[in-house]
Amino acid sequence: MTEPNRDAVNWPMLVASFLVAVMLWLVVFGQSSATNFVSMAVRPQGLDESRLFVTDVDRRIGISFRGDPRGVLNVSDPDSLVAYVDLSKAKPGRGRYPLRVTPASLAALATDLPETIQVELEEIVTQRFPIQAETTKSLASDVYTVERIVLDPAEAVVRGPKSEVAKITGIKATVPLERVNVDRPETIEVTLIAEGTTLEYARIEPLQTRATVLLNAAPAERDLLVRPRVTGRPAAGFTAVSYDLSPNTVTAQGDSLVLASLSQITAEEIDIGGISSTRTFEVRLSVPAGIRVKPATVK
Repeated sequence: MTEPNRDAVNWPMLVASFLVAVMLWLVVFGQSSATNFVSMAVRPQGLDESRLFVTDVDRRIGISFRGDPRGVLNVSDPDSLVAYVDLSKAKPGRGRYPLRVTPASLAALATDLPETIQVELEEIVTQRFPIQAETTKSLASDVYTVERIVLDPAEAVVRGPKSEVAKITGIKATVPLERVNVDRPETIEVTLIAEGTTLEYARIEPLQTRATVLLNAAPAERDLLVRPRVTGRPAAGFTAVSYDLSPNTVTAQGDSLVLASLSQITAEEIDIGGISSTRTFEVRLSVPAGIRVKPATVK
């Protein structure tokens, strides 16, 4: 009987093993050499935010990688991949600043990683504004009028990008008079609003001011007849027939006791000396101290 040759080569098995190894190598090589395009978020780093503000920068950039960068970081979401722009030496204006991707193992896979990226920065400024008080509607009672409005604080500070702060024309506090308690005046918290522009990045400090509305008793009011005062004589052969006033009544405002003592308002003197035809004069009215009249003149 012939014994089998133990040293004989099993060529079919050897060829099959070689083909499997080649196929596995091709798969691994294909995966490692494949190019993946990934959109990455760009985040500023090292910026002195008390001095500078980023007005323009590409918030996302596209980078090509050999292989799949998600495998390096063991993440499934491409949005979690981040590139950082170094702004530690940034200055106002446009400039290019270093860009880096971390970790280094991830950066090594990039095929078109830019060294720098363009960033535009603007100076942060601070400006003080006096607060202007405005009112809405009216007091709940007509017995009082607003003497003045006291604001505390009376100034506000705006801090933000220089171009945005430059557009502000003023800071106002709108006081709702309908909320004022006329029986027991109190302080109202009022939110401050910038005028001239809508604030996007700049901030007002403080956000509110305290408004105290000081009231006065409303003046009394009364309608009074106007009496003319005429001096002089017309030209020879002429006589003054009548004196017509327009208006012949005016509204007087002021202290109620003073108004009660008045029966009429007298116009300032009209000199008709030497006139020979109808004439129109505009004259002011003589009123006691503390009394106001509307209108202030008659014809």
